[in-house]
Amino acid sequence: MKGKSTWLMLSVSALIFAVGGYFWLSPKQTEAVKKAMPVLNLAVQPVQKEFHYFEIESQSLVQPTVISHLAVEVAGSVQQVSLREGDFVRAGEVLLEINPLVYQAKLAAAKANLAAKRLAFLEAKATHEAAIEEHKHSHEKATPLGLKLPHFELAQAQLHAAEKTLTNAKYELKATKVIAPFDGLIMKRAVDQSEFVEAGEVLFEFASLENAQVRLPVTQKELALLKIGHGTLVEPLQARLQWQNGSVVSTLPASVKKTLSAVSEDTQQTYLVIDIPTPYLFQQNDSVVSGVPFGQFVNATVRANEPYEVVKLPAKLLKRNQSVVTVAKNRLQITDVTVLHKDAETVFISDGLASEQWVSSVRVANPVPGTEVNLTNLAEVQSANAKSSRRQAL
Repeated sequence: MKGKSTWLMLSVSALIFAVGGYFWLSPKQTEAVKKAMPVLNLAVQPVQKEFHYFEIESQSLVQPTVISHLAVEVAGSVQQVSLREGDFVRAGEVLLEINPLVYQAKLAAAKANLAAKRLAFLEAKATHEAAIEEHKHSHEKATPLGLKLPHFELAQAQLHAAEKTLTNAKYELKATKVIAPFDGLIMKRAVDQSEFVEAGEVLFEFASLENAQVRLPVTQKELALLKIGHGTLVEPLQARLQWQNGSVVSTLPASVKKTLSAVSEDTQQTYLVIDIPTPYLFQQNDSVVSGVPFGQFVNATVRANEPYEVVKLPAKLLKRNQSVVTVAKNRLQITDVTVLHKDAETVFISDGLASEQWVSSVRVANPVPGTEVNLTNLAEVQSANAKSSRRQAL
């Protein structure tokens, strides 16, 4: 057992000495070692830079742009409520009606009170005017009380108050009906027939049919690929929406005009905002047709307005340390690169590769820099370079 351990230690020491000796070789010795290495047969491809417009994909739900929370302005028992969640409603249509008897009585009382106050005012006015005429023939000093002015002013104030009371009674009677403020869709109903509701209680969640919105979650890296910042965009981005109902696949061209940021205690999420005009349309027979219904899950593709100059390579050629295998002067090299973006199939390199370089077309398992390379597709690469040079000259 001891002999085996000694033999293992000697083997490891010899290996370390051999590896160390390689790195301590003189330049001439190193060159000799390289010449002794076997020639690597390798297919390559020329470095070709091109302008690429990135597209990002995201998903979200179609949501109404305007949602109103409709409340009843007077208290009472619900006399009529026939519309339910999911119903489409025209502007001006009655959504709910409170029993109006109490408010009809208040209106009648307000009218009677106004008539009484108007009569009292006319009597006070006549008495005041008569006192003024009588004082014209008297040598006594006129006083407000003598001229019946306080009585007149009180009657006048009471008349104005009665007019306001009547106006309020009319308003309350009108408020027993909850009216749709615009063409919309009932998203939520929080009341049933014969229930008692308090003034100010929210009874309906009501969505406008005029516009819809899609908020697409994106990362900061995706914003960089699109070359946009936060807020309103100077130039809208072109987008395409796609969704499926059963076996029917629908598409809709759209545009992104702004971004929004939602900040919480732990995270910040950025959204691309797409506005969809008239997602629903009323027909002449009051039926409704929909382009993109609320709540529809859609896939979106958004395209950048400005390109990046990149080198595109198969993703398999990128090594873990962000480098690729290149060939220069028939010698193998490992070149560090700056990766702008990478997906399952392609890596987009923004810096690190020059036009005179060639990139290995296949993955090299254990590349050794300096290894001599035999280009198996030299004629093909030279032809590609010649075509590229002619295109650049044009």
